[in-house]
Amino acid sequence: MRENLLESEINTEVRAVARTRTWTVLRLLDPAQREILFTFLAESELLSIIDLSNADFSGTDLRGADLRGANLSNANLAGLDLMGTNVTIEQLLKAQSLKGTTMPDGSIHS
Repeated sequence: MRENLLESEINTEVRAVARTRTWTVLRLLDPAQREILFTFLAESELLSIIDLSNADFSGTDLRGADLRGANLSNANLAGLDLMGTNVTIEQLLKAQSLKGTTMPDGSIHS
């Protein structure tokens, strides 16, 4: 498949394949490896393309990450350090869990 993922339309086969492959790998990785994958997705500008809803990022270091455009609906963000992270309140409100998460402003979510 040689379609351009970044320029693809929503609900196309290329996006479905990218999401499936990302999820398959994500389940196999430990937190440090998830951080590498997440960094790759962010630097490749794929966070807004690949649906990360329901993802488990627990234990992953996302400090300073640019999460703008990432679908974090039902994502497990419990215990993460999001200091300096570029993320909106709307995105965080859709997360499954924020228990013990250090928020971008430095406060700890209870």
